[in-house]
Amino acid sequence: MFSIRILGIFMAMAITSTLAVAGCTTGADANCNDICEKAESCGDIDSVKAEQCRKWCDGHADTEQAALDACINSADILTATYQCLDRSCSDYTSCLTTVPRCKGQWR
Repeated sequence: MFSIRILGIFMAMAITSTLAVAGCTTGADANCNDICEKAESCGDIDSVKAEQCRKWCDGHADTEQAALDACINSADILTATYQCLDRSCSDYTSCLTTVPRCKGQWR
């Protein structure tokens, strides 16, 4: 189970490359950082890996925001992500694998 949860976390980090927090003044990295915090608080990663995760998020915030801005279903992506983060430690990572992919692009 541990390796599946770790895989889920890495998938979550990949998902965050297309995520941001609507209305958040800190930018796209906030949602990514929330995933890092959840993984750390659930014991899936230690504090060192959590810090690396947060640094990765911070370093990719502009790219993440641009990717999300291109999605016509960005609100659905954000809603699904936060619903997953509100779940228990036992199933949030599997939930993150169900976050919808980006659909289409704004023109």
